[in-house]
Amino acid sequence: TDAGVVVLVNGLGGTGDLELWHVLAEVTRALADRGVPLRSAVSGTFVSALDMAGFSITVTAVEDEQWLQDWCAPHRTAALPSPVPADITITGDQARQPAGEPSPWLGRLADDVARIREPLNDLDRRAGDGDIGTNLDNALRAAVRRGAGADADLTADLHALATAFAEDVGGSSGPLFGLVLGRVAASVHTKGTASPADAAAEGLRDGVAAITRAGGARVGDRTMVDALHPAGWDGETPRGALDDDALTAALDGAVATSSMVGKRGRSSYVGDKAIGTTDPGALAVVVVLTAIVERIDGRRRDAVRDRLAELIEG
Repeated sequence: TDAGVVVLVNGLGGTGDLELWHVLAEVTRALADRGVPLRSAVSGTFVSALDMAGFSITVTAVEDEQWLQDWCAPHRTAALPSPVPADITITGDQARQPAGEPSPWLGRLADDVARIREPLNDLDRRAGDGDIGTNLDNALRAAVRRGAGADADLTADLHALATAFAEDVGGSSGPLFGLVLGRVAASVHTKGTASPADAAAEGLRDGVAAITRAGGARVGDRTMVDALHPAGWDGETPRGALDDDALTAALDGAVATSSMVGKRGRSSYVGDKAIGTTDPGALAVVVVLTAIVERIDGRRRDAVRDRLAELIEG
């Protein structure tokens, strides 16, 4: 409908508000992808059964402006929502995309991530809160929208990816990963003319130092740092480039998390129950680093990709 829709996400009794907000976010995204204007939206538990799992989604067309005023009218009915007009028109991803085709590299990476979204979530359910695949997928979708187009250089692609993680991904992992990627992008921009691989490695080390200061995680805490740090350092020696050796070290660091008890983040709540499961956040790091290395020299790393697929998909 040209006049748009209103949306109500209703919990059935056993679904928390955080999950209902996530459902509403997904509904909003789906409407945006279809170019449907969202006029008002609410979520909560309004019609429920005792501890019943699940939720319902109601999408209703706004037939005229009076109907929307009625929907938003004040009332005294207990436990029902008090919606307000959104006062925005969501026109979909195309409104945020650059003119012409999006970045081919970001598009391919987004497709790769979409394929592993649910396997990563499944892995995360055993070692955390079950959303790392969704967060990674959201970041890549946003990066494609934010990208500078088909002619984007490496700096522009990295900047779009860093901004997407920092601004479009919830929780702590998104901003922290965005911080790392932002440092990589800045280093490539200022120092990467002669050797982008060398500049990327320097930016990676700056980023790891920054997130260590911000979040406190160290190697051995079962976090993304267990993959990021060895990609930047060979022991205590800084690596000269973000290359195949760096990828191998990052993947080995991620694999090593399977024997660790989490000390930071959501995995710390799981304790030793996560032992035997590779940290999905660390694996997500290797997925992105592999794509960056491939972007730098144009060569596909099938061996690393195959090992990642085995770890993620089982």
